[in-house]
Amino acid sequence: MKTAIWLILIGFFIWFLNLGFFSFFNFGRDWPLILVFIGVLVLIDRLTLMLKRRKYLAKKDKKNIKKLLSELEKGKIGVDDVIKKIKGEE
Repeated sequence: MKTAIWLILIGFFIWFLNLGFFSFFNFGRDWPLILVFIGVLVLIDRLTLMLKRRKYLAKKDKKNIKKLLSELEKGKIGVDDVIKKIKGEE
């Protein structure tokens, strides 16, 4: 969604350049900067998404470990079972 909005804004920017509103940007010479800008925006979007996902998974793992420790304290499961579940073997 963010990328689409940025593409629309860049499209308007290019259109205004062609109409002569901005004299500091020469589209014939500087158009690769637009591609770099789009690439940076997509990269930032992906990194943000990755960090949010990592944070969510860490929170989920923390809850699972707390649950396992609670079951261990109550004597429902043994230490070996907790280790296997934490490592993902079970």
